[in-house]
This record gives sequence, C-alpha cells and structure tokens, in this order.
Amino acid sequence: MPDRDRAKVLRAFFRPIRRAERDGGSTRFWGDVELARIPARQGDKRVVLEEIADRALPAGETWSEAELNGILSSYYAEDVASLRRHLVEFRILGRSGGTYRRATG
Repeated sequence: MPDRDRAKVLRAFFRPIRRAERDGGSTRFWGDVELARIPARQGDKRVVLEEIADRALPAGETWSEAELNGILSSYYAEDVASLRRHLVEFRILGRSGGTYRRATG
C-alpha cells in the first residue's frame, strides 16, 4: 500500500485522546491517539494491525496472554480479544504454548 494511502487509513481509524485522559498521566497510546474501531475492510485492518505491532510489539520479545492483553488494551480497550485474535489471524503475531511473539517473514 502506498505511504499516502496508509496514512489516510491510519487517520481514519485513530482518534485523538481527550485532553483529560492525556493530562491524567495516561501513556496508553503513541502520541495522542487511540484506535477508534477495528476496520472492517481487510486491507485497512492489516494496516492498523501492523501499525500497532510496529509501535508496541518489538520483534524478538514474547508475551503471555495477560501481558499482551495489557499492551493491547492501551490501544483498544473496547475489545482486546478481537484485536489479539486479528493479530494472530493476519500472522502478525504467532502463538505457541500460551505465549505470543512477532511472526517472522
């Protein structure tokens, strides 16, 4: 996807965090944005999921389900399970024996 189209998708699905949340010490999201909703279109969904993974889930690390849920709730607290499931379905994350890791090539 061209960078301009990718940026358009990200602007469409992330929203600014309200000032009260920002001033309350929350470091939930990169910068001052949060995921407004999980996109329905598969291409848009992939862009959003890759962005979250690139920013919050470094390659080479592993997470328990509880740890991953904590990270993902910072981006989309409304439905952490769906977000986690989509990351696995799109093969952005791999799951083995109850641990998650960034998928490789």
